[in-house]
Amino acid sequence: MPLPSERDWAELPLDVLLHILHKLEDQVELLLGGAAGTCRSWRHAAGGEPELWHHIDMRGQHVPTFLSAVSLKMMARAALRLSVGQCESFAAKHDVNDDLLLFLAEQYEQDLSS
Repeated sequence: MPLPSERDWAELPLDVLLHILHKLEDQVELLLGGAAGTCRSWRHAAGGEPELWHHIDMRGQHVPTFLSAVSLKMMARAALRLSVGQCESFAAKHDVNDDLLLFLAEQYEQDLSS
């Protein structure tokens, strides 16, 4: 049976799409659009599925120079919000300060009280 010449990647089942997005090791790229900018269903999966954000690893990540208004700290906060209280681990190497650590603690505290 011949394969169709075109595929509609937007119609992938959610579990397959999440598997693909989990394989991307660059969460910064996922936050900035990249694969999430492919189409509406991919954008929804990247931003609407807390499962992708259980383990946030910002080590070795760098913001592209053309996005000077964005910092790793801003993206770490965005990733924590996307986890919707389901973040199980967070790792970062650069741009970590007391403000970000306080934000992590507050998120954890909110999770415990809800």
